[in-house]
Amino acid sequence: MKQYVHLHEMVFNKPHLCTPEYAETILAVLKDRMNLEGSFDINSSSKDPKEANLNGDLQIIPIVGSMVHRGGSMDAMSGIQSYQYIQGQIQSALDNPQVKQILLEMDSPGGSVAGAFDLKDFIIEAKQKKPIYAIAKDTMASAAYLIGSACTKVYATQTAGVGSIGVVAMHMDQTEKNKKEGLKPTFIYAGDYKVAGNPHAELEGQALSYLQESVMDSYEMFVQAVASNRGLDEKVIRDTEARVYRGEKAKELGLVDEVMSMDSLLETLASNNPKRDSMSKGMKMDKEQYEKLEADIAQVSADLETTKATNETLTKALLDNGFKITADGIFKPEEDAKELLEYNGSTIDLSTMPEAAATALKELAFKDQDAALTAKASAELPHFDMNVAKALVSANLSEDVMQALKAADNALNDLMEENGEASVDDMTDPAEKMDALVKAYSEENKVDIHKARVAVAQTAQGRELQKAMKG
Repeated sequence: MKQYVHLHEMVFNKPHLCTPEYAETILAVLKDRMNLEGSFDINSSSKDPKEANLNGDLQIIPIVGSMVHRGGSMDAMSGIQSYQYIQGQIQSALDNPQVKQILLEMDSPGGSVAGAFDLKDFIIEAKQKKPIYAIAKDTMASAAYLIGSACTKVYATQTAGVGSIGVVAMHMDQTEKNKKEGLKPTFIYAGDYKVAGNPHAELEGQALSYLQESVMDSYEMFVQAVASNRGLDEKVIRDTEARVYRGEKAKELGLVDEVMSMDSLLETLASNNPKRDSMSKGMKMDKEQYEKLEADIAQVSADLETTKATNETLTKALLDNGFKITADGIFKPEEDAKELLEYNGSTIDLSTMPEAAATALKELAFKDQDAALTAKASAELPHFDMNVAKALVSANLSEDVMQALKAADNALNDLMEENGEASVDDMTDPAEKMDALVKAYSEENKVDIHKARVAVAQTAQGRELQKAMKG
């Protein structure tokens, strides 16, 4: 019995994510080796582990038989696999550039709690790098379903058994055997629960509650994990009461995504990569070139995902800080809503004013700006068409260009004098000068005499003549 002490600790008084039938199988295997009393029938045969294999770009990883945290002495007896071994196979597939998808081919009644949730977390993270699928062929129960539910998608054959979302713990009571053999073990211990669940005492009272509490803790973790992985309400999971369901019923409950044969699933997953088929038809390349191209595509995809994540982070930061993003750019709504006007050396926010007042102020500002521009144009290019002169003056031309324009203006004045046209400056009466300017403006700009008078009155010369007429 001494050589099986560690084995006894692994099996008894510990919660397991496995079917009751497989628990009996373990007891049957251990019966003779550990000198256990009782009749234990083997209700499910042990599975022969299969090797992982690559099918195109799909890595198939079989998970057969029960599972434990680490492999050891039970491997040979029950054909088990360890969670560490399974994780190692998945990691190898992730590291292999030829592998684009991973399929867990599962035929397992479950296993120990220890290590199961760590493998589940590993798969959740790993499937962000490459899709990981699971198929029940033919059993995906307890810990096996916990692992499968974490995958990208879950499939089952039509006769597969899926579920058993529950926890079981075994206790071996050897009190009667000890009586028959005249044995009376005595434990010297500190702590009420130090020897709780030992095989030399009946499991009852506080010891039973202690073991039940451990089972319930594992059950709560199991239910919450499956509900999160599959997007189901926890009540739906609890209501299964650890039942095992066949393919279609498992799909109806949301435990699997599709029911199909292994061959059909392989065809479906093969069609996930149409680029590879079209590439092989349109191009001829050796294995090294193809592998390099595949690696480059994988790198570009990874860079794209990184850029996408960065863009999402920046977008969220902008939105969180009150910015608005449109096809025209990025701005803050409160700033975009302002309509600012520079007038008399001040900046005025028109959006805070009544519409009529804002409109009147804009018209006044425009008139003042136009008057100032007209005065400047009249002073610098008095003999040009006024609209042309204003356009040239407002264009912020270089000093050399303005000098050339002024020279042209003087030449135009000389030409007018040579043709015998009277100069306005030769007139002495302010009213006559004003009338002459208005007439000239009307003819040059093809406007009526009234509009011409208003325009001339806004010029510096016009204002001087008006003062002279009043004075």
